[in-house]
Amino acid sequence: MKTVFQILVYLFLSSKIIVAQNLTIEKIIPLNFSANNFSVNENKKFILLTSKEKNEVIKIDLDGKVQKIIGGFGWGEGQFDYPSSIVSTAIDVYVSDYNNHRIQRFDHNLNFISSLQKSETINFEYPISICLSSLGDLYILDSYNKRILKLNGFNRLERVFGNYESGRFIFSNPSLIRVDNQQQIYVLDGKNIFVFDQFGIYLKTISLPEDFSEKIVDFYPDHQGIFLLTSKSLYELNKELKQIHFSNFDGFDYVFQKIELRQGKLYLLSSEGILICKKEY
Repeated sequence: MKTVFQILVYLFLSSKIIVAQNLTIEKIIPLNFSANNFSVNENKKFILLTSKEKNEVIKIDLDGKVQKIIGGFGWGEGQFDYPSSIVSTAIDVYVSDYNNHRIQRFDHNLNFISSLQKSETINFEYPISICLSSLGDLYILDSYNKRILKLNGFNRLERVFGNYESGRFIFSNPSLIRVDNQQQIYVLDGKNIFVFDQFGIYLKTISLPEDFSEKIVDFYPDHQGIFLLTSKSLYELNKELKQIHFSNFDGFDYVFQKIELRQGKLYLLSSEGILICKKEY
């Protein structure tokens, strides 16, 4: 017969919920405007944000001081109709211009360079999310056609995957795309995260725990697992698919929107500003 202690140990080990852990909030960067997405460039010491309300891209330093603003509603160069996603490299900045069906490219000073849009060879509509690999490949989540387009550093289409044209695997309602440092592609589709290699070959499905009822607003793959961000909480799904809840935000009126991981630090975009956090081990 099992003792009460043995039963409790079994229930603890078999549970998908692990004891809540903490984050150290090192800094809060205040924002005096509403932002829906961001890209952190810690080496260059600036952060780029998009505002879907004003159709703008804003560049700030790590203290929150605004350095430059571009945009406004429109379809000309440097204008936007819902900037849905933004990523940056050591050289370039890419912004998905959702309702204009294009990706605009800028330098770090937000000077316009070029625009990638629908053509005879590249066809996408309503690009909801984009990401860049360390090899310079651009991945576009085409929300209308429910598929992923991979473009190399020369803006040449290499492959399309995730829809009926690319094999047996078909997306249902893809909303976010990320790439890790091993060039694996992660796509959030409902309560599942589908993983592909850089050639668009399906690798596996990571299903959220059955008791996870909150809506994911963003996620970020890490070598230890995947960070899951909801509007009020941050979780980590580790390699054993155990759910870890970070509890620091209880009592705060934050509404979270996006997450970035840079040099071991977590950047959380919220309604109150950008929180820079570090995990406590």
